[in-house]
Amino acid sequence: MWLPPPHTLVDLWPRARIRLHHGILAAYGSLLLLLIGFDLAVATPDIKENTTSSIASQTEYFNVIARRENEIAATRLLKTNIKVKNEEEEDGSDQERANVPGLEKISSLVKKGVSKSTDMVRL
Repeated sequence: MWLPPPHTLVDLWPRARIRLHHGILAAYGSLLLLLIGFDLAVATPDIKENTTSSIASQTEYFNVIARRENEIAATRLLKTNIKVKNEEEEDGSDQERANVPGLEKISSLVKKGVSKSTDMVRL
């Protein structure tokens, strides 16, 4: 039976070189992970701040849209009410028009201009 010769320094060099390369790659990988973790730790407050300001600006945008939609709805309701009132006057009929709750308040808001979307919500 044939046995391999005893290991010499020359025989061990390729294995040591491979192990050395693996160690260097592992050290670079660890350093890279450390830098990524540090970058995320430093950048996290900025991300939170930007997200908060973004949410605030989106909320303001949607409030403006809701306010405008409320103004449009109030104006339409007022125009419809005026149209019905004018038709009744032209017909000379004494029929009562449909009572819309809060119509007087809506009329006053439209005349002075709706300033806040909460004014319409309170109706």
